[in-house]
Amino acid sequence: MSYNLFTEVSKVLKGKDKAINMPPVPKQVSDFLGKLGALEEVPMHNLIIDNKYLPLGRENNAEKGCIKLFALDPEWIECLINGALSLADENDQLILGEAMTGKYTAEFYYNEATEKVKKQIIGQYLPEKFEEELKNRLENNGVKYEDKTPTANQSNWKYTGFFIRSSIVSTWKGVEIIAYGKSDTTEKIDKKLQVVKLEQISYDIIYCICEGLIEKIEIIQPAETIHFDTSRIDIVKRSGNDGVLNISEIAKKNGFKDSAMLAEKLLAIPYKTELTIDRKIVKTWK
Repeated sequence: MSYNLFTEVSKVLKGKDKAINMPPVPKQVSDFLGKLGALEEVPMHNLIIDNKYLPLGRENNAEKGCIKLFALDPEWIECLINGALSLADENDQLILGEAMTGKYTAEFYYNEATEKVKKQIIGQYLPEKFEEELKNRLENNGVKYEDKTPTANQSNWKYTGFFIRSSIVSTWKGVEIIAYGKSDTTEKIDKKLQVVKLEQISYDIIYCICEGLIEKIEIIQPAETIHFDTSRIDIVKRSGNDGVLNISEIAKKNGFKDSAMLAEKLLAIPYKTELTIDRKIVKTWK
């Protein structure tokens, strides 16, 4: 027999604990509401209303991608969660109020971050060292170990984010994105923001959600990949294919003995680009 979320909510809400106002919420329900707050499984056509919002064209025979910024609207999130609870009984507003404190979404973010780190370190540390390494890595990423309490940004729904549509999404597998905000004590834009969601939603579109107000974005080529820079030499492409280089001809044209010497010349550090955000187009909070 399939699990009916709203039937289970109604059963619980009609239980013994009504007298204490806030009814107990089944884990399946809190997990579900936490994911909604993080826009998990929300259809993309509800987030991007039209493909024209993320245009992709060409300029001077080069691709012209785009980046679009957004801020999460707490009222929109509240309507989303309220809709999910609309089949419950009269106490659905109690659960909605609890969800809007950021509690369930904070728990979801913490669990996601913990699972990600565990996958990275599993099998690399002895059991007695595993938890210590888990704690260190979480806290290095701005996540307090075993603390699922909503941060000030989470409880006030202070999230900003962006969509990027570009060929770098499809060609730079594992692209690194770092978002910065203003320091708590100075006006310098040097505070790394907590990235709570980074997801590739199509072959050339990626979107990111951060805690706080984004002031600057860094996009960095994957450090674990070998990179070559062809901007310093004359390149030759294979005929009939404008995306494939003719390595042997490039080596000859630029005076290299063979492709190995050419490769050594072209080796480059990962490319990094910075985008500073125009504050006029980013929502601010009182």
